[in-house]
Amino acid sequence: MTLRILGIVGSPRKGGNTEILTEHLLKGAAEMGAETELVSLSDLNLNYCRGCHHCLETGVCAISDDVESLKEKLLRADGIVLASSTQAQTISGNMKVFIDRLLLHVFKQSLQGKYVVSVSVGGFYGMDKVTKYLNDTAWAMGANMAEKTIKTFGKIDILVNNAAIMLKRPTKTHVMQPSDQITVEEWDSVMSFLPERPWFSTTLPQRQRL
Repeated sequence: MTLRILGIVGSPRKGGNTEILTEHLLKGAAEMGAETELVSLSDLNLNYCRGCHHCLETGVCAISDDVESLKEKLLRADGIVLASSTQAQTISGNMKVFIDRLLLHVFKQSLQGKYVVSVSVGGFYGMDKVTKYLNDTAWAMGANMAEKTIKTFGKIDILVNNAAIMLKRPTKTHVMQPSDQITVEEWDSVMSFLPERPWFSTTLPQRQRL
């Protein structure tokens, strides 16, 4: 039996780190023999949940858009990757719109027997909040959150700092560099600076006041 793995990318940025990481995860699954598919929410027509509870009363959402076909793919999948960029220390807007439309599947526990992995990408703060939100959402629908790994590490997440792609500055305009093209030396040069940022941000105002 061929396993079906669905990757859902909730970043408004096409070809960004969130999509790249999800593609790498799906590539690994495909190499193991799985059938994979990536869906970017930014390509879909998504409408806000109306809170009408029509889905709870009839079993069918009152809104006709691309969410319904994505729900079908979600239910057919054996494994799911929920990936979101970090915006305002939480999930992206389009991921929130999609999750809001899954209320019925919380009550039906529709993800029972399925495995879910969450991916978060961000610049500085909030990535852990994103993975917690995605994990809690999947758990609420009955998913298995890769239990052995959760027990060991507390969560499954992938954190990438966007500063790592802001490396080449030949002019005043930053040139974006895909994360999979960054060398180890470039990564180390960025990461060696990032832990110092909180210190700079707190000491600089103090110096100015003094």
